[in-house]
Amino acid sequence: MGDELKSMNISLGLEYRHGDWRLCVLEQGKPIEYRSFATGELLAEYISRLCACYPEPALALASQLETGLCPLATFEQETQAPLSLCTAASAEEHDALQRFLVSLSAYNNHSYCLPSVRYLSNVPAFRKRYRSQMGGSDRLSVAATLLYRMRQREAVWPEMRFLLLDMSSTARHITVIYDGCIIDDYGEKPLTYFSPEQAESEELAIALEEDLRQDLAALIAIHHIEDIVLLDRGYTLAGSTATVPLVNEKMLARLGDLYQVYGFPREASEPEGFECALGAALLADGLDGQGLAAEVTEHLMSLAQAEPFEQDRDDGASGHL
Repeated sequence: MGDELKSMNISLGLEYRHGDWRLCVLEQGKPIEYRSFATGELLAEYISRLCACYPEPALALASQLETGLCPLATFEQETQAPLSLCTAASAEEHDALQRFLVSLSAYNNHSYCLPSVRYLSNVPAFRKRYRSQMGGSDRLSVAATLLYRMRQREAVWPEMRFLLLDMSSTARHITVIYDGCIIDDYGEKPLTYFSPEQAESEELAIALEEDLRQDLAALIAIHHIEDIVLLDRGYTLAGSTATVPLVNEKMLARLGDLYQVYGFPREASEPEGFECALGAALLADGLDGQGLAAEVTEHLMSLAQAEPFEQDRDDGASGHL
């Protein structure tokens, strides 16, 4: 059994968001395991057991970090890449994350910290200058899952032009994808006014819709893209485990009158909330291997930068607007 395990190739995708850890494990490019962990220590213990069975698994971390693509082995206490979080985090949480990143580097030489949107070369330099924040590598990873599913269905890159709208009860994110590349990102917008207890209120529903339509209208005016892929994470009420969509049927119908709205594709075996961890695993597999995952990784992360403005194209104003 041990020899059989060692002959298998696995890739690990990690998602970190405010103290919550999620893991997706791919074997030969196929998801075999999804897990959540309450602490980095528990996750580290689990990864150490996996590394004892599988030689040098590829590993990639997706988070809200503002950092370029780099091996986790380069993370040292004195010479770390920029670790400013895209959204607010406590100093204790920040320090705990830094310690975990350093510990991960000891497992193997195929561990990566994925780049945030600002470090992608397909995002024009001028856009990086006026956006106060752009998405972390969690945005890249969610996009990787989506594009991988589209390529599985034989979609070609020029067909992949849409706004990726990711909504939860706490925040909203809009990422612009053109020809299968991320070219713009609004950054995370907290929904401070949303309350699950008042979600049935008509006033709150109108506020949510108008706020959303204002941001969509601005991006559509710039990019002339009217197709939207919606990832609705929903909300749960106290005492219930059922997830209720934020975009209810009435709002979806009204948005559908203005735009072409598609649901985020999901496999039947995939649990909700693992789109990012799965994308990170696909990117880890792509950075370390061949096949469709490698194609998607190369397309999304072509010339991913160590510095946010290095190697930016001079033609940023053409072809994407």
